[in-house]
Amino acid sequence: MTARAEPAAEFPAADIPGRDAPSPLTPKATAFPGYSDMLARLGLHTTPPTPAPKESSVSVRETTHGEVLERARLISKVAFHAYGNPTVHIAAVDSPLHVVGSPFANDVGPYAPCGFINNARTDTQAFVHRNDRTKELVVAFRGTQPDLVNHPKDALNDLRALLVPLEEAIFGTVPHTQGEPHVHLGFQECYKSVVEDVRRAVADVLSRDPEGRWRVVLTGHSLGGALATLAAYDLANIYQNAAQDRVVCYTFASPRVCNDDFACSYNHLVPYTWRFSNVRDVVPMVPLVHWTYCHVGRNVRITPSAKGFKVDFMEHLEHGNVLRIFPALFLAAKATLYYGRHHLWKLGPLIAAEHGKNVYTKF
Repeated sequence: MTARAEPAAEFPAADIPGRDAPSPLTPKATAFPGYSDMLARLGLHTTPPTPAPKESSVSVRETTHGEVLERARLISKVAFHAYGNPTVHIAAVDSPLHVVGSPFANDVGPYAPCGFINNARTDTQAFVHRNDRTKELVVAFRGTQPDLVNHPKDALNDLRALLVPLEEAIFGTVPHTQGEPHVHLGFQECYKSVVEDVRRAVADVLSRDPEGRWRVVLTGHSLGGALATLAAYDLANIYQNAAQDRVVCYTFASPRVCNDDFACSYNHLVPYTWRFSNVRDVVPMVPLVHWTYCHVGRNVRITPSAKGFKVDFMEHLEHGNVLRIFPALFLAAKATLYYGRHHLWKLGPLIAAEHGKNVYTKF
């Protein structure tokens, strides 16, 4: 199956919908006593280089819709690769890592797995990949695992959908908003459990890159996409004075993560965010928008058809749009009609298929 995309169009950072002209960014403020010491232990610093870089130095960046799709087809396999397990658990990012049990165990293109992050308390995992040729470090978070008997914590964290204040003790002062940023309770707890390991893995590479050639890509499918969103925000907030395309995010079938105030800050910090969603997939539709939840980034909408997949780059962000409930409810209604045409016993496999790799790696 082949994708039918709109003609390639350029989108410099200043032209991304909902993105204001770049403004001088300030270093991340100290959030609690000892915060600076903690960052220093991880190789991070609250004082940025002076002057701040004005232009990007990264080795690779996407400047057209076609390039975004090409990169996303590679990154999507890395996102699903995170459902596998390493033969040996290591946290270093300089050694090759063999992964088993992944749908793409031997097919992640130019991205070599080199590190694994795991927290047993929250059952949260992430793989670290690197591409030395394009100088990309990819952190891929695992999504909700279908084996609920052995991995019930993923589903339980998904259901902890209360919006709670963003913890500044973890994420630091929130820039670019005067409101009160809130995020999904379960997602925040999962990311908190691995935050130091993620920061350490990224700092290990970026601290050896004074020219700013490496970029960090956060990705994940389903729950993994939600965690990638929080990680992208966290890292972009730490490295605010780096070029704004040094931290980018590609998510697949991510649920909503936050409220409008957090989305406003996020979209300033991580303007290069591409959120892929299937119009028939129920996961990107939840938590429901009228619970004050909001998506981040720019939506790339996938529409399955008998001839393949149609891919559309949506021109409007959800944040700041008081009428966003209407298109959200329209998509939910269309999905309801689609599933309503099938017998009840077929709904489980059908919903899983619309959420799975045959859509999100073959668009």
